[in-house]
Amino acid sequence: MDLSGYIAIGVADLVVAMHEANQSRLITDLENLLALARLLRDQPTATLQNYCTHTLTVLGLVLEMILSERLLDGEALLRLQLQIERVNDLEVLSRTLSVERARILDNWGNPDRRMGQSSPLLLSAGHGLLSLVGSYDQFLVRILREFEQARRIAPEPRWQGLKNPAFVSSLSFQTSSLISGRFNSYPNILFGLFYNDTLIESRLEQLRTALAAERYRLNHNRFPQNQQALVPRFLDRLAVDAFTGELLECREVSGNLIVSSPIAAGERLFIPQRLQFTISGEKAAAQSSF
Repeated sequence: MDLSGYIAIGVADLVVAMHEANQSRLITDLENLLALARLLRDQPTATLQNYCTHTLTVLGLVLEMILSERLLDGEALLRLQLQIERVNDLEVLSRTLSVERARILDNWGNPDRRMGQSSPLLLSAGHGLLSLVGSYDQFLVRILREFEQARRIAPEPRWQGLKNPAFVSSLSFQTSSLISGRFNSYPNILFGLFYNDTLIESRLEQLRTALAAERYRLNHNRFPQNQQALVPRFLDRLAVDAFTGELLECREVSGNLIVSSPIAAGERLFIPQRLQFTISGEKAAAQSSF
């Protein structure tokens, strides 16, 4: 079974636990997903970082339903929040860049096996011509230069790097169709690595803020007016959007709590959609009326 299948089984079990309103089973299933996310986050490969993103996306969707149904008490919420705060690894991007750089060097000049065992005659001829004139060597030098620049910027807060025009241009670097064929296949992974790392950090900040906001609601019988109301009792520090460096928005809209990125899609680079987590206020209103 692949990781997607394992995640799907975990979600299916969560749905059953939600239907039964079984808090003990919910906590166990949620902790299993968080343990998987933490394990994946520690692995310095592009593929497993993508799976970490997928796991956190699914976890966010499930938690939206669980919190809206008021199925967890304050102790369970705090327990999950503390585990979410332990998932992130600020150094994994640098390690992943080193691993992917080594993978490119190891595979340089070899056919991409993902594309099949044989290569078309025209592509093979093109490969030989580019090797003869030295274009492959120049291309490799450029790739390694881009990776070194990325490794220098990786320790910085992500939003600072994304404001650097030269760095953004290097992330958008594309190979020619001939080079990116069956030989020396070099997908534009730098963009994916930085985007996924930023997305993981932003989703984790969003999830811990949402859990803290629900703990606030349990104590005050209302949602917080803003994120500042959560510090320091429910959050040890204010949550920041990794894409922009700005505070996440935490506000009540039409009786629902919304935790979201501070800007909409398209207003900044690398943000294809507005990251948003919503806790419905309908269940809470119904409970308080009895």
